[in-house]
Amino acid sequence: MAINNIKAVLFDLDGTLLDSTEIDKLTFEHLMWDYLKVKVPPDTLSHYRGTPVPKILGNFTSPEKVEELLGAWMVYKTRFQTKMALYSGILPMLRELRKAGLKLAVVTSQSNQECVLAQSYLGLDGLFEYWISADQVKATKPDPAPVQLALQCLEIEAHEAVMVGDTFNDMESGKRAGVYIGAVLWGFGSPESLLSYQPDFVFREVQELCALARLTETNNKFC
Repeated sequence: MAINNIKAVLFDLDGTLLDSTEIDKLTFEHLMWDYLKVKVPPDTLSHYRGTPVPKILGNFTSPEKVEELLGAWMVYKTRFQTKMALYSGILPMLRELRKAGLKLAVVTSQSNQECVLAQSYLGLDGLFEYWISADQVKATKPDPAPVQLALQCLEIEAHEAVMVGDTFNDMESGKRAGVYIGAVLWGFGSPESLLSYQPDFVFREVQELCALARLTETNNKFC
C-alpha cells in the first residue's frame, strides 16, 4: 500500500494516548455510590468505552439528574487525576511527528472539561493544533462528524489525514469521513474488532506510530 503526502494525524484520546482505566473506574464507582447509592460491578464502565459521559450516566438516572452528576464527575476526576497517565513513549512520538511537519489533533468523546484536565496534567499543551471534544459536535464517534470537524479546522482534505484509535468507534468514524484509519492494539478495543475494519495501518507498539513521519512528503510503502 503506497500512501504519501499525509498532512495530519488525528488521535483518539482514551486507550490510544491516555490510559484512563483507573481514573474513570474510580470516578464512576464513587459517583454512582455517593450520589445514587448504586454499587456497580468493577467491569461496568468497560461496556461504555468511547461513549460520552452524559450518555453513560443517562443509563443510571433521569435526564434532569445527569446535569447535576456531570459537575460531580469532574470533581471526582480532578481528585483522582494522579491515576491517569500517557502510555509509555507517547510524548516522544508526538514530538517526532510534529518535527516532521505533521499537524496533530485530538478527536475524542470526552468533554471539553476532561480535555482541559488531561492537557494540563499530562503536559500535552502545545502539541496539538485542535482538540475536538464531544461538546463541539451534534453526533459523536462513530458518526463521522468529529473527524470532519477536525479536517475543517486543520484545513485539509480527507485523503491527507489518518485517524488513529483503539476502538470500533474510531475506525467507523474515520472510515465514514473518508480518512485513512490506523488501529492501535494496546487500548480498550479487541484486535478482532479493529482488524475487521481492514485498517490502513496497524500499530502494535507506540513507537511504530513514528513511521507516519515518513509519509509527509514521500511515497514510501508503510510496513
